[in-house]
Amino acid sequence: MITITFLVLFLCFKSSTFLSFINKYGSAACNKLLDFLPLQKELIFLVVYHKFLVRKIMNKKKILLSLVVLLVVIQFFQIDKTTPAIIETETFEHIATPPPAVATALHNACYDCHSYETKHPWYNYVAPVSWWIKGHFTNGRKAMNFSTWGQESLEDQKHLLHECAEEIEEGHMPPKGYVRMHANADLDEATQAALIAWLNQASK
Repeated sequence: MITITFLVLFLCFKSSTFLSFINKYGSAACNKLLDFLPLQKELIFLVVYHKFLVRKIMNKKKILLSLVVLLVVIQFFQIDKTTPAIIETETFEHIATPPPAVATALHNACYDCHSYETKHPWYNYVAPVSWWIKGHFTNGRKAMNFSTWGQESLEDQKHLLHECAEEIEEGHMPPKGYVRMHANADLDEATQAALIAWLNQASK
């Protein structure tokens, strides 16, 4: 009895051998063997299950380690934060001369994505978050760039101001995710109303 018990336990520790045993003699033979050792059934099961859990934990550790290594490696691929030189005479403020309150609101809520005056907080230096943010200000500048305002035709300027007013009024701009990360971009109702009114007036 003791000899057979140790033999079965040995087979359990050597999982590949145990699987070979099952393949060779079939699961029915294994069940009969376990039935022959009723007192050892639970112990054998626990040994096999313990080894399974150990392997599972080791696999999770390998996956976690791989993710950490990947996260470290991608930090070497930083986004390009350089911007063209700003020509003052082509900027929105120089051409449109908005009131100070309007200019401040636009700076706080829009300029990070819609100008070359983008500020880069610490998370802009952490990939892959920085890659996602780069897409925001790259696409934002294509849609509207307050730093190159003078390069737009008068009609395009009016259209952009009208679109800007609509986006703010409908709650699409500034994006809610951006507001959560930038408290000064959260425009109160009075500031928002004054900004929309000025943009609509300037777009005529």
